[in-house]
Amino acid sequence: MTTIVACAKHGVMVSESKCTGPGGDWMSVIKVFRAGDALVGTAGDAAAGELWLEWLRVGKQGKPPKGEVSMLILRKTGVAVIEPSGYELRIERGFHAVGSGAHAALGALHAGASPADAVRIACKVDAQSGGRVRTVRL
Repeated sequence: MTTIVACAKHGVMVSESKCTGPGGDWMSVIKVFRAGDALVGTAGDAAAGELWLEWLRVGKQGKPPKGEVSMLILRKTGVAVIEPSGYELRIERGFHAVGSGAHAALGALHAGASPADAVRIACKVDAQSGGRVRTVRL
């Protein structure tokens, strides 16, 4: 699936780039996007992620989209996740991770790894994460 890390202290969102197709092949894709003053990372169903991203870009007008997606947001004010209801849940510790490699990345962050190193570590233990590691600055 994915590993995406957001860190308010460093002002970055970092992701790997592996996307597995229906035939088991994989390609490199972008998983972190700009939406107004925020960076948004999407993990899960790519089509649903695009709908959620558009909903954020138009100012959360109407009901939030449906679909299997995890959304991570980084603003100058901190890190948040978006729940299926559209509610933004702020993460007090200032960093968070989503996707299938999230637990590995969070463990690495708690142990002092940089956001980029946390994603690289997750790629070593999560078969659904891989490819180029990309860092996007807020």
